[in-house]
Amino acid sequence: MVVREAEPLARTLAREFKVVAIVGPRQSGKTTLAREVFAAKPYASLEDPDLLGFAQEDPRRFLGQYPLKRRWNAGRQPNLFFWRSHGGLEVDLVLEQGPVLAPVEIKSGATVSSDWLRPLRRWRELAGAAGGRPVIVYGGDQLQQRSDADIIPWRQLARTDT
Repeated sequence: MVVREAEPLARTLAREFKVVAIVGPRQSGKTTLAREVFAAKPYASLEDPDLLGFAQEDPRRFLGQYPLKRRWNAGRQPNLFFWRSHGGLEVDLVLEQGPVLAPVEIKSGATVSSDWLRPLRRWRELAGAAGGRPVIVYGGDQLQQRSDADIIPWRQLARTDT
């Protein structure tokens, strides 16, 4: 393997953050670095126009696929679900974490709306003791802990254990 100057920095960042983006000019070794340093991690190149379009048009499904792939590749059953009520309320992701089912809403908006909490409240009513603390991932900048949900900017996902 060719030792790259960016390799130690990439490894250091990976210990501190859950997501590491490697950017630079075309043909500068970004893909090679990513594949060598993070061989066991999910990889996506947004240079593929179809993949970039998917990420831009449906970020929920784009980001939601990676935890699922990691479980499948490890030979484990998926623990990631979607929920919709007969009345049309829905929760984007329901993560099975042992006996707890944690609901997650993913929103692109930068301003938190109380409407975002409606499906999460209904989910918790129905799930009872199995319903974990709701999380909203959104496009804003402020980390918030409300009485009924944790609200996390997607840019800070790498810096939280929620």
